[in-house]
Amino acid sequence: FDSMVKARKQDILSCMEDGTEGAIVLVGTLDDIDKPIVAFVRLAEAIVMPNTIEVSLPVRFIFILLTPSDNMNMDHHEIGRSFCTLMSNPAFHNVAYRVEEKQELLHAINEFLDDSVVLPPGDWDRKHILPINEIMEMRQRRKARKGQNDGDGGGDGGGPGDDGGDDKDKGPPKRNPMQRTSVPFGGLIDDIKNRYPQFLSDFKDGLNSQCLAATIFIYFAALSGAIAFGGIMGTKTENDIGISETLIMTCICGVIFALFSGCPLIIIGTTGPVLLYDEALFEFCRNTLPKQFLYWRVWV
Repeated sequence: FDSMVKARKQDILSCMEDGTEGAIVLVGTLDDIDKPIVAFVRLAEAIVMPNTIEVSLPVRFIFILLTPSDNMNMDHHEIGRSFCTLMSNPAFHNVAYRVEEKQELLHAINEFLDDSVVLPPGDWDRKHILPINEIMEMRQRRKARKGQNDGDGGGDGGGPGDDGGDDKDKGPPKRNPMQRTSVPFGGLIDDIKNRYPQFLSDFKDGLNSQCLAATIFIYFAALSGAIAFGGIMGTKTENDIGISETLIMTCICGVIFALFSGCPLIIIGTTGPVLLYDEALFEFCRNTLPKQFLYWRVWV
């Protein structure tokens, strides 16, 4: 019997790659708790723990689950089996190696469920299930669509330090833009790092008929507003700021804003509040500082 066990362990180890690390899943019940207690531990370095797993592998992850003993709706064994299945998935355990927050782990579980094939409980016939080749084709199409939406191709990766798969395409998880950073202008710096590698592709992707139609529409929309407000502005400021100045200002500001900004929804042309502000500033300068309106307008 011992020889059979050793042979089985050797067979299991022969199927594993070099550098494979193990995970321990410990589940149980307690009478003194009302809610489940879960702990997921990632060790800084894998260590060998004798008599913990079937084969001799260094342990990197430890999952502990305790459920209330009187809760019949929560099967700790099934939860443990489910987590073992998650850890055997290459994409999920790659996330587990670099996860920092609970939300990232939950997001990885949701992605695993999106790619899973679920069989409903009860009696089911084999002929009612899609062939495995069709399931794989559906998975590849889903990954391709996700890659087009996210800007990368996705894919399954290996262990830590693997150069292929998700680690290569996706990189580290994106930072929450609403979260404060510990350095001055940290959010702006992160936005520049994430945005400007795709700066050239923004121009290449815009070379199509739909963007050309939108450009013509926006041009005439901005032109009509600049002419209308420029005419009124010339009347209110005694032609210190007229149609020509408004057109030039709108053109220069629009080009600079489109090249270096990140939000295209900001109104860059002249509007009603700007017109009222310039009128009030012109009246102030005419009564207090004659012929100094343009200088004040630049500084203000």
